[in-house]
Amino acid sequence: GALFLLWLALSPLEDPILAVEAGYCSVTAVLALALWRIELGGRRGATGAPAPASAAAAA
Repeated sequence: GALFLLWLALSPLEDPILAVEAGYCSVTAVLALALWRIELGGRRGATGAPAPASAAAAA
């Protein structure tokens, strides 16, 4: 939320509709990447190695 508001406040775009569309798309992509990284981290064991396939399937 804060990143989106910061984008709107500092946007170099003159068209407010375009600024909202670009900001929403960008922040959604950042959120998706963050959630993917969290999901990827949850599948790794304590050593940082990927969990066995049987453990990943059970989760």
